[in-house]
Amino acid sequence: DRKSVVSTNFFSDAHAVAYELHDKFVPFVSKNCVRVTEDGRVLYDFENAEQYLLDEFFTGKPLVKVNVRMVQYTDDEGAVDTRLFRQKVEQVALSREEAKIILAELGSLAAAHKCLALVEMCISYLQSTGGNLIQKLDVAEVKLADYVKDVLLMEDAAFGSEAIKRKVRLKHIDALFKLLRDFTVADVFENVHAKYKDSLDNKDSSLLKKAAGKLDLDTLLPLMQDLIIQNLAEGVMAERQPICDFIGWLEHDDSFLNDLDWFDHFPKTVLANNRFP
Repeated sequence: DRKSVVSTNFFSDAHAVAYELHDKFVPFVSKNCVRVTEDGRVLYDFENAEQYLLDEFFTGKPLVKVNVRMVQYTDDEGAVDTRLFRQKVEQVALSREEAKIILAELGSLAAAHKCLALVEMCISYLQSTGGNLIQKLDVAEVKLADYVKDVLLMEDAAFGSEAIKRKVRLKHIDALFKLLRDFTVADVFENVHAKYKDSLDNKDSSLLKKAAGKLDLDTLLPLMQDLIIQNLAEGVMAERQPICDFIGWLEHDDSFLNDLDWFDHFPKTVLANNRFP
């Protein structure tokens, strides 16, 4: 009688069932679970074999409580949070040439939408793999097409692009997601709450323009875009708070932006309710 229960969030090798098919189970079945009748028929004692499995391999093993989100609509706002995903799987950018080839091969918005839905599904599964216990997944070099086929078992899934099938790896999936999102969505900020869309006044606009030359915009702008898209749709974040108080806690290369020297130049008077030009 197994009364212990372990959640999938805390499941480890110690809880798993390990068995030896050829060294233990097959010899036991051959000796104790097979009988040949006088007329030559072979009869199997399945109940005895089942009891052996329970006694030998399952004794002491806990019941497993599966904690898994059964349904997640990928087109829901906030369904895919690539900021958290990037912390779990190392990411690198696609080259401009690779991005150009992918969009050319997709050829249409319909094909890009279909590909985007598949990419979102992959991100969701990767992000949930291992729960909160596993902070890093060593899968960056795995091909995206192989992951879909071998892990998600979607053998018929098609990305609509040979470049994606042959070249894109899981380390490119964030860049691919953003490429497809920007291609398929006319305004990526469409769902941002109205209270975060006030125009900048002339003073703050001037401060931002002066600070731009001292900021690492290649790092800052993509992180800000993700924060705005994924966190400013519901209207929960205080709009009269300096925006640097929020974006300062975004991570880049295992450091918070607050800890980077160039971020000190970001104007402290720009509020979260301001729409950036």
